[in-house]
Amino acid sequence: MQNEAAVTAGQSIRAVRELAGLTLAEAAELTGRSAGYLSTVENGKAANVSVKYVANTIGALSEYIANPTRKPRAEPEMSAA
Repeated sequence: MQNEAAVTAGQSIRAVRELAGLTLAEAAELTGRSAGYLSTVENGKAANVSVKYVANTIGALSEYIANPTRKPRAEPEMSAA
C-alpha cells in the first residue's frame, strides 16, 4: 500500500476500533494481531500493509460492533505484502 493509502487505512482502522470502544490491546486480542503492529498501522507507519489485512481487521472490529457478546477472530495473515 502506498504511504497515503496506508495512512488512510490506519485512520479507518482506528475509527472503527474507537467506535467499538476497544483499546489497542483489546482490538489486538479480538483480531489476532499484536497491539504494537496494530498501533503502527493505525499511525500510518507500517510498511507493506495489505488490503487483506485492512479488510480482515475492519471486518472483525465491525462484527464485534454488531454483536459485542461474540468475539470474532480475523483470519491471521502471515504475509504483509
